[in-house]
Amino acid sequence: MRRSPPSAETVERSTGPGLLEAAALALVAARWLTPAEGVARGETLWLAQAWLVWGFLAAWSAVRNGVAWRVRWTPFSGSLALLIGGHIVSAAVVLATDGQKRAALNGLWEWTSLAVTAAWLSARGRDAGFRRAFSILLVSATAALCGLGLWQRYVWQPRVAAAVLEFDQLERDVPGLSGAEARRAQSRLRELRAEIGPEYLALDANGRMSLRQRLIDSTEPLGRFALTNTFAALLAAAWLIGFGLQAQPGTGARIVHWSVQGAIACVLLLTKSRTAWVGTLAGLVVGGLQWFRGRREESASTESAESARRSQRLRRRMFAGLVAAAAIIALAWSTGGIDRLVFSEAPKSLQYRLEYWRGTWGVIAEHPWLGVGTGNFRQHYLGKKLAGSSEEILDPHNLYLDAWANGGLLALAGALGLTVLTLLSVLRGHQRDPGSEGASVAGRLAPSALIAAGLLVAVHGWVFLGEFDLQAAGLGAATAVVALILQRTTTSTLAPAAIGAAWCGLTVHLLGAGGIGMPAISQLWIALAAMAIPLPREVGVRDVGFAGRLPVVAAGTLLALAAAQLLTTTRPVLTARALLAAADYDASVRGDLRAAGRLAREAADMDPLDPEPRRRLAQIAIANWRTLRAPAAFEEAVAEHRAAIDRDPRNPHDARSLASLYLERFERTGAEADAEEALRWSQRALDAYPQHSFTLAVQARALAAAGDRDAARDAAARALELDALNRRLGHSDRLLPQATVDDLQALGAAAD
Repeated sequence: MRRSPPSAETVERSTGPGLLEAAALALVAARWLTPAEGVARGETLWLAQAWLVWGFLAAWSAVRNGVAWRVRWTPFSGSLALLIGGHIVSAAVVLATDGQKRAALNGLWEWTSLAVTAAWLSARGRDAGFRRAFSILLVSATAALCGLGLWQRYVWQPRVAAAVLEFDQLERDVPGLSGAEARRAQSRLRELRAEIGPEYLALDANGRMSLRQRLIDSTEPLGRFALTNTFAALLAAAWLIGFGLQAQPGTGARIVHWSVQGAIACVLLLTKSRTAWVGTLAGLVVGGLQWFRGRREESASTESAESARRSQRLRRRMFAGLVAAAAIIALAWSTGGIDRLVFSEAPKSLQYRLEYWRGTWGVIAEHPWLGVGTGNFRQHYLGKKLAGSSEEILDPHNLYLDAWANGGLLALAGALGLTVLTLLSVLRGHQRDPGSEGASVAGRLAPSALIAAGLLVAVHGWVFLGEFDLQAAGLGAATAVVALILQRTTTSTLAPAAIGAAWCGLTVHLLGAGGIGMPAISQLWIALAAMAIPLPREVGVRDVGFAGRLPVVAAGTLLALAAAQLLTTTRPVLTARALLAAADYDASVRGDLRAAGRLAREAADMDPLDPEPRRRLAQIAIANWRTLRAPAAFEEAVAEHRAAIDRDPRNPHDARSLASLYLERFERTGAEADAEEALRWSQRALDAYPQHSFTLAVQARALAAAGDRDAARDAAARALELDALNRRLGHSDRLLPQATVDDLQALGAAAD
């Protein structure tokens, strides 16, 4: 009989009260203080590494204390095993065959570490003290992030937008200036380069235009994430579970409670995340029904007078809540936080989702059993992307399609199983706890865990990026203060209906936003599910023959896994990322291509699986070739492009860049071999991404260079047709430059 991974009672006793529990809570909170969207790039690998080390310490603690672990075999643990195991198996298939192996390996270790997280969460979720500690942790972290979000919305984003606009204007004006005026402009340009960073400087004209438009028109708060919808997921879950933290008697406690809830609601509105709003509404309905049912059952056993007084208090609270909600909406509307476009653009947003899902279904149809593997979805999706679809998405924007496309049928079965089990538990209502070991200790851990989380993130920035993250450290301290206040102003119990409401709200949001592949979101989803299914301890618990040796086996396994991740992934990826960041700074800000090339070469040697260092080396070689006209630089650029393609074979943009490079040399030399190579690589790019106007434009030019005028005319017409469609739909980041449009029109006219 196949047994699930350690997702049950494996760590309950050894990770109870004390340092291990505080460390685990700190690792959970650290996920919320770190950009969650960079899983494929390895930006959160250090947290995955920390979870494996934590698992080893928990197992070793059990060995030292003579604790014999018991294994819980339940449908919940089985569903967790399917969800996590499916992603691990799919990633392993990519490693054994072809694909973007670095992204797959990063994802494999993230899901492996999530197995440890899920084991701990499922074991501790039944403890009333833990549920309250986790709720305070979530609400406190979110409340502090709301302060950051308000600063981003009203201070930081307008400042960055102004800097970008000034930079672009100065860049256009400098060639026409002279004397002291030119020197002042150059000095200001250097300051602005350092302020806006190499990411913006590396973008092409369309990329800059798209980012400018987003900075000016879309000023939604992000928290510590890269996408608004990710932040909105945390906000929706925290706001709903915050209702379970009931204020103690007294005006001051109520003011604190409703101030925190009001701040979260305000920032949730400012995100303009329609899926989060719908999810929040669904959670309110579910939580309200559960709360009213509990009140009705309680009223049946109390005096009618007492019941009437409670009903009167409830009506007053509901009226006050409605007034507060109206005030928050009015404030957000008056300050431009929300506007009519949020509602008028809703049909377009739904249309985009339908387009994403249709493209995703094409990917699933080709890989129905095992999926495409973690970190490899975009490359496969581009081959199925609809012509009018807006984005080259990283995930399907749907919980179940995400699980299926990336983890295959095993992961889909696990996601559906967790959904059904949790939903049934929520609809039936919560059972009473059979016991609450260590509840009082667990309830005191949130503040210290939050301080530790902020310091962990800050120190990580110092060790791997060379800069101590003061913002993260400050957020850790701020969240700890909020947690201390909430502990003193809320009751010791947590309303069970709030857990079910938060899980339902988050699930509905994920149906339209996706994100289950981000550990920051998946751990929250699993935690709420584990807390919503408080089963009696004896149900599903079986003694196994090796129960006494289980901690020893777990300790050895986790130590081996931690060492394997460190050697194969964590060390090479994080070191290579730091080297590439330094290379980008040297190339974009300092203009030192030689130093940038040296650093990029070190990154390529450090992480031989990652295509990104090879792309940087190709860009540097191309810049040298354009400057020096040296044939060796051109051959080096081709070699690095091919090396990147070998490491990411389904990525169409690498093949298109190589085709463009050959075309550029053809225009200088007129060599027939260059035209043939350009045609070959452009066709490979089109096979991987048929609905891409830029690639069609490159192929049209390559066909013309090869002498096939009729085919060139057809490719040019298709490119112009796609460009016209993008213009009509308002996809500004997909528009061809005017010079390219003119060239394509000239190709068509020449062919005629």
